Amino acid sequence: MRSLSVTVLTIAAALPAESLAADFSGHWRHFERDAIQAPPNTYDHSADFIFWQRGDRVYGTWSESGQRTSHGCVKGVAKGRSVQAQMCFEEASSGSQVAAVCPKYAPANDRFDLSRKTLTWYRYNNSAGKWEKYVTLTKRNSVSTKPWPRECGAADAAN
Repeated sequence: MRSLSVTVLTIAAALPAESLAADFSGHWRHFERDAIQAPPNTYDHSADFIFWQRGDRVYGTWSESGQRTSHGCVKGVAKGRSVQAQMCFEEASSGSQVAAVCPKYAPANDRFDLSRKTLTWYRYNNSAGKWEKYVTLTKRNSVSTKPWPRECGAADAAN
């Protein structure tokens, strides 16, 4: 029994770090009806992420709509069941006037935590000095067959 536990520890220690990263690949979606109140109107809120993964490198595209619509690219490095991500806005996207425009990425102020069949999106609140839950996404399908968009820059760059 003792040698079995030593063998298991030896095997786990010999695995490359990237094999310990969870699989974030696929199309992830959040939708909430009438989530945004901007009197006299209400707006639905949706967020979509299509992630590709190569080892521990996660990269993809995103879109978010509500009162305004934004879209762009995302990339990060998976560590266990979490990926801290950098995002950028495509040039014509709402918010691109004040944020990083692709292929330049903002600092890693977004994080995604994987649990069972959901992906929780956290945003870093600089003034509070902590991560805050933003929305929960569910997996729509596994892997996208679309190619990596050129406007997002190099796919495997971590920063």
